Amino acid sequence: MVIPTSSGWAVGDASVNRITAIAGRFQLLLLEDFNRELNLKQCSYLPWMAVRSCRAALLPLIERQSSPPQHLLLLEQSSFLRLLANVLQVDGRHPLSAIVPEDIGAEILSDTSVFSQWRDRLSQAETALNLAVPWMGNLCRRLLQFVVPIRHRLLGKPIKRGFSTPLCYGAIFLTFEDRTFEMPWAVIELAIDLAHELGHHVLHAYQTADRIISSDLTAPVYSGVKKTARPAIMSVHASMALAYMLIAARALQRHSTDSFVNDRLSRMIEDYQAQQELALTEIRNHCTFTALGTRILHDLQTSLKAPSVN
Repeated sequence: MVIPTSSGWAVGDASVNRITAIAGRFQLLLLEDFNRELNLKQCSYLPWMAVRSCRAALLPLIERQSSPPQHLLLLEQSSFLRLLANVLQVDGRHPLSAIVPEDIGAEILSDTSVFSQWRDRLSQAETALNLAVPWMGNLCRRLLQFVVPIRHRLLGKPIKRGFSTPLCYGAIFLTFEDRTFEMPWAVIELAIDLAHELGHHVLHAYQTADRIISSDLTAPVYSGVKKTARPAIMSVHASMALAYMLIAARALQRHSTDSFVNDRLSRMIEDYQAQQELALTEIRNHCTFTALGTRILHDLQTSLKAPSVN
């Protein structure tokens, strides 16, 4: 059987230069707009520059670290986290209202005792992803800068949540209260979460130059992550994240000798694949795509049947 190959736009080695070129263009535009608005001469892009409505208020974050970190950095200074919490809650509305809609249901977590021990685990997760899927590691270094800890609770209990937004491009927001710290699963789970958010960053970058979907972006379409109907573009985002999670989970499993980890990854891979197959079928049936969107959808489809794409 001939396995279809990636077109090199959404996944695989060939996609890296394309993705980083368009993401770099987006970052440069944001940097130039930031400098022009505040009459500054910052040389490097940081995620806080993308929060257009709050740029001046976030200057302390930018002045403290004026250049991007060399590796993905957990934001853990309580003063910075309190600043983010205060600035991103606009006019007394819901927490994070400057960057995400209310249904995200999260807030900045400034209690550093909850996540201070995760710095090393994050570094290990980034390393694990890089070793398992080198092209993802490359993208991670070039697109992602910070992890911002958040809190998401339902009926008082911590619930796992993560998100990315073009309004804070280069930062990912993750919960930590719900996670097991036990090794090696803590690192494996976090590496897959990094892959998930990386997928969103890739599609956000492409969206700065293209609609992706030529039909109605808001039409209800099945999402393989939420497992319910979502606006069409959000369902494509879910499938991009699923593709990255599926590739990462397969590769991490190939690098693991732990039977517990491998059994758990097998169940996750089976679920990811089933959901992705259903979601892509629904997306194709209900959406039409631009030329770029067609190439991206092709890559998502081939990632289902090409576990060697790493």
